[in-house]
This record gives sequence, structure tokens and C-alpha cells, in this order.
Amino acid sequence: MNHSRRILAATAALAAATSMSGCALFGIGPGGSTADPVATAALAVQTRDDFNALASVDSTLPTSGEANYSGFMAGVVKDTQFTGGNPTQIGRMLVGDANFEVAFMASDVDFSGTVSNILAKDETDQNEFYIALTSGTAADVQALLETYDGTSGELTFTNGRLDTPVGTTKNITSNVSGTVTHNGDAIEFGGTTRGYFIGANGEGMFVNAETHEGLTIKENGGDRFGDFGIRLVETN
Repeated sequence: MNHSRRILAATAALAAATSMSGCALFGIGPGGSTADPVATAALAVQTRDDFNALASVDSTLPTSGEANYSGFMAGVVKDTQFTGGNPTQIGRMLVGDANFEVAFMASDVDFSGTVSNILAKDETDQNEFYIALTSGTAADVQALLETYDGTSGELTFTNGRLDTPVGTTKNITSNVSGTVTHNGDAIEFGGTTRGYFIGANGEGMFVNAETHEGLTIKENGGDRFGDFGIRLVETN
């Protein structure tokens, strides 16, 4: 790109953590997850720090060029439906690696991506993970993820584009699809996402989806409720 871009270290953190962890891979098998709690925790905390450091105002997106973004997803398939107020926090927690590609244009963007290497744990309080991620270290997040199981499958994001800009952020939307299998349960995702770019030149992305706002989740064919959020930072 011709404009100045900030090089962020999430990919390097993941590679370093994987090197330290050796061959301690979880859930390896045909189409299975090779997520490593050490690497995933390091990536999540590095992404958190880089994402939080990006200014959320006065964002001007590039008008040409391409960029790669990496980060992590955290989501939950909840036991009960959201009905307003404080939503139920108990359900199946999912944490995985995210990689997106973005092409910038004069008045729009075109992006796509995947979430893979997903770790999951059923009947858990999502606040446990979010508290560790918000204020903890990579070791704190790793300790939680070591109690999670491997999965198979991944989520795919397509038709990414700009939505109506609001304020100083640049809002985005996309379609999501994919099935994740955990402990014999097939969890199918569909529908739409929303989100925004942050940073002076759009160096960060946030992608969010909730079942009361466009996301669909089916578990073994039956309707379920839940949400996920993906934080990403530019790596080139």
C-alpha cells in the first residue's frame, strides 16, 4: 500500500507460542482442530493488546490495496434465549483463530475470512473466559483453554462489505456459514454479521453476530441461541 500502515505482531506471537509448545496439539484427526491452548492464548492476548491500542476515532480507510488481518474469535451457544436485560451466560464456549483478507476500494471494501482451530467447552460461564481475557495474562487464558476440547470444522465469512458508516467508525457486514462438531454435537452457523474498522487507517476489525440480530445457530438440527465476536489486527 502507498499509505503508512502499522505492522502488528499477532502472527509472530502465534508462531513463537507454537514453537514453545512443541507437538502438544489437541483434537488432531481428519478435518479436526489442531488448536494449541498455548498458541491460542498467546494470540488472543497479543490481539487484545494491539486492538485496544488502536484509536477508535477519526478512522480513514484506504481507497486501494489489500491487507491481511489475524486474531481470534470468542463465542457461546447459550442454553436459553436472549429476552432482554442481562442475557444468560451459560453455554458452550468456542474460541478459535481468525484470518481475514480485505481489499480496499474508493467507496467500499471486499473481505472474506475463516475461523479455524476451534477449542470448545460445554456448560461453562462465558464470563470466565472474558474476565481472563480482559485483565489476565496469556498464562491465565491458557489455563482456561487447557480445559477445552478440540473440534472439527470451521466458520467461513463471505460477501464482506461496508455498511452505512456511523459517526467516525466504518461499519461492516458479511455472511457467515459453517459447522463445528464438538463432542458429537454438530453446531451449524448461518446468517449475517456486523462490525466495524478501527484505527487511523483501519488497522483493526471487529466482527460481531448475535442470534437476535441476524445470526442463526442450529445444534443437531434444533434452533439455538448465542453470539460471537472476532477481534483482528492488520499483519501486513
